[in-house]
Amino acid sequence: LQTIAALLLGPALADRRELDEAERVFDELVASCVARGDRFHLTVAYVNRSWLWTARGDLAQTEADLERVIQRAREGGVAFLERAGTHNLAEHRLWRGQLDPALALARRGLALQARSGEGATQPDRLLLARVLAARGERDELGAVLATLAGEAGLTDEERATLAVLDAVARDD
Repeated sequence: LQTIAALLLGPALADRRELDEAERVFDELVASCVARGDRFHLTVAYVNRSWLWTARGDLAQTEADLERVIQRAREGGVAFLERAGTHNLAEHRLWRGQLDPALALARRGLALQARSGEGATQPDRLLLARVLAARGERDELGAVLATLAGEAGLTDEERATLAVLDAVARDD
């Protein structure tokens, strides 16, 4: 119960900009998970701790934790955690203009999501489309956008993003 509480408290503190307290919570959580050999919750702690590093603007620590997530989730065969870390790292690399690694990670995240069958692939396809647009790969971008056309449940923000991506694909 204490582990679950810390997994929830750390990101909440980071969202409230109580960064020193969030870091203390995560330090204790990671140490506790390591001491107990609790690899699953340790992996989740790294996912959640990336919020703290992002809030601090520490790109290197954010990426290091996401890489830890991917490695540990792969070792444990936990596809949904591997996909979460992969998706978030792809997004991070896209923001940093590291388009080759972003593309490889976006493709991997989509493949993980599609194979696991644990939810919609729409967020992963949208991320892949954004990476393809950034790379100027209009043909493949158009093909990915075609899979998103008429998708139910898109937010207004996602629809606006798709409209921009469509303009990129058409070279408008």
